[in-house]
Amino acid sequence: MPEEGFGDDDEAAREFGRQVAMDALLRCFYRSENAEKKTTAPMTWITRVATVAAVLMIGATAHLYFNIENKAPSEIAWNVEPRGEAEYAVVEPFRVRLDSGELLVPSHESSPNVLIETEHASATTTGGTFRIRTEIQDNSAPFESETRVTRIEVMSGVVTLTTPDGTVVGRAKDVLVAEEGTAPKNLGPQEN
Repeated sequence: MPEEGFGDDDEAAREFGRQVAMDALLRCFYRSENAEKKTTAPMTWITRVATVAAVLMIGATAHLYFNIENKAPSEIAWNVEPRGEAEYAVVEPFRVRLDSGELLVPSHESSPNVLIETEHASATTTGGTFRIRTEIQDNSAPFESETRVTRIEVMSGVVTLTTPDGTVVGRAKDVLVAEEGTAPKNLGPQEN
């Protein structure tokens, strides 16, 4: 039979060994946790500063890109000016469909390409100013149908009038005419 207390000492020794092992594990864990805090704290701060700087840089770049370099044409102050009872629609920025009546097409300082379309013709310019009118002309002959006519008065710049039958170019003070079914003509300089 074992002596009294011998088993207790053995059990006490095991318990002491467990406590020493647990203390060692806790010290290792505590040291590695502190080591992580010491190394991650500066990295977290650096990461946060770098993230904020990147977001500010992306925001500033986007602001400059969308507000200066690539300002949408619809945001640019440019409009055609109807004269009288004009029927027209803005199809896209700097592209207008004229069904009837007269429009004054002003130039723009950045000289965008402008396209005005009628039923049978189209007028284009880069930085020019002109008046365009389209109407149905009544033919007096008994068997002839009505003819659509487009007339352009070029005030400045160069304007090109195109139909399925041809193309004509006009400069300041020129008058361009296109009758449906015929090639467009430049009537030359005209005084208002």
